[in-house]
Amino acid sequence: MSYVDKSLIPGEQIVYRASLYRLPFLWLLLPAIAAFVAAVFHYWIVVLAAIIVAGLIYANVWAKRASAEFAVTTKRVIVAVGAVRRRTLELMLDKVEGIGVDQTLAGRIFNFGTVTITGSGGTRESFDNLAAPLEFRRQVQAQLALKP
Repeated sequence: MSYVDKSLIPGEQIVYRASLYRLPFLWLLLPAIAAFVAAVFHYWIVVLAAIIVAGLIYANVWAKRASAEFAVTTKRVIVAVGAVRRRTLELMLDKVEGIGVDQTLAGRIFNFGTVTITGSGGTRESFDNLAAPLEFRRQVQAQLALKP
């Protein structure tokens, strides 16, 4: 059971879930290309090294993606990132003062970016490489608009 599912309070429902962007998986292309070139020239040690590097990259990216949870509920914004060292943010919707999105040119093209959530009392948390950050912001704003 996920962190978000375990932390729901009575009467609260999940409205939207987001995840980290898959772009880091593109780094797997580098060792794959290196392995292909090395195999063509029969450098089997380099092929083995490239396969090991690809495996390490895959494990790192997969662990980061699997341990990151972003959710908008009917009452809160819940964010939990990190497998070994967990960082969480649970902010009641009525305490959200603003939600900002920063996107680079690549982020705009591939639809990922950094989301910064500002809460009352000076809470300011940023989360990088969120997939569809504008949709995440829209979902938070939609839930804020529903509150009286």
